Amino acid sequence: MIRGEPIQWRGFEIHQTKAALGIGQRNAEWLYLKNTPLWILLRTLPGHVFYNLLATAYFARTGRLGAFIAAKAAAAAGIPRMLAKRAAIQKKARVGSDAIWPLLERRWLAVKRREKAFVLDPKRGRL
Repeated sequence: MIRGEPIQWRGFEIHQTKAALGIGQRNAEWLYLKNTPLWILLRTLPGHVFYNLLATAYFARTGRLGAFIAAKAAAAAGIPRMLAKRAAIQKKARVGSDAIWPLLERRWLAVKRREKAFVLDPKRGRL
């Protein structure tokens, strides 16, 4: 892939500005931290970290690593504020982790891979 070219996804072009990338990545971390019940947060954290490592490699390869890292740094800077919001949100929770856990996709990484089937090599049609 040539730097600066739009990413092709299933025949459509996706244009994502660095600002949109930054806001999306920052907000994704805040959403995960604020809304995930503690037991589920601890169980899913290794997969979450792994997925972020894959995203780091992807954004490095596409020339947007700086925006990605800046977004994650902004998310980390907001952790104290998000923990305060988390306390309020979790205090109001009406459904426990034990009711949510069985509803979560166990093969989420395979689902995400299919969902994000970016065509980087048109001859092979896959990554």
